Amino acid sequence: MNIEHALIHHIISNYYIALIPNIYYGVFECDVLSINKKLYTVEYEIKCSKKDFQNDFKKNDGKWINPNNKHDLIKNGQRTNRFFFVVEKGIEIDIPEYAGLISFERKNSWVSFRKIKNAPRLHGRQIDEKKIKRCLEKLSWKYYLAMHDRYCLD
Repeated sequence: MNIEHALIHHIISNYYIALIPNIYYGVFECDVLSINKKLYTVEYEIKCSKKDFQNDFKKNDGKWINPNNKHDLIKNGQRTNRFFFVVEKGIEIDIPEYAGLISFERKNSWVSFRKIKNAPRLHGRQIDEKKIKRCLEKLSWKYYLAMHDRYCLD
């Protein structure tokens, strides 16, 4: 089971209206984006090594006018309401104060998760209807393409 799917299984509940893997939210991709019933968002960024974690802070949007990197936007409250790093158990990393931490451990064919540090609330704005529609459209296309590949739909 891949980590994105295992994480979705771990956090899914009646509290969420959408859990979307590998979606661009703005100009940066989220490994998993969740939207809850109160229309607040949480981003989960999965890191499988310390180097992968360190490289995440180098992501910037070089194609656009905005020179900020992803983490400048996160800590300034310009992305999701909360942000978590999800790292494999045993990887030692320094978590920024604006981020939460969840560790995972692979055990045979399943993955277990443990919340180490809760993510602080970065802002109180709800996701707007336009962004929800955009996320659901992207999710629909992902589903269609997955079904197309699986069943060779034409």
